Amino acid sequence: MGAPDIPEGEQVLMQGAFDPATYRREAIASAVAGLAFLAIAYFLLRPRAELAVSALLGAGAVFAVGYLQFRANRDRHWVLTARALYLSNRAPVPMADIRFVSGSASNLKLRVRRQRPLKLLGVPDAIALRDQIRKLMREARQ
Repeated sequence: MGAPDIPEGEQVLMQGAFDPATYRREAIASAVAGLAFLAIAYFLLRPRAELAVSALLGAGAVFAVGYLQFRANRDRHWVLTARALYLSNRAPVPMADIRFVSGSASNLKLRVRRQRPLKLLGVPDAIALRDQIRKLMREARQ
């Protein structure tokens, strides 16, 4: 899967792809915090072994979800134009349909009218992209 196809005449404002290094950096920071929490929970719950085991199972489930997110997003490319956000694995999202943009660091979440929320993970410059999308959303509504 490569970069998404955009119509002729569209001016590309920003483009990018899922960046595994950025995603791994955040995932490792989250994993370290989670392991610290599990260590504290284990020592507090050690007298109740079944609770400690359930905490470890929960950690395994969190790891599995993170791995599945990585696999699902590793080939995602995106292109931002003045009229829409084009994705390699989804239909274009018009700026007028985006209702809300949130996120920082390397992850963005977009609420889109009549669709499931869209997540862009592993974006190297997510803050600049978020600000650009907000600006285009305001212009599309006027």
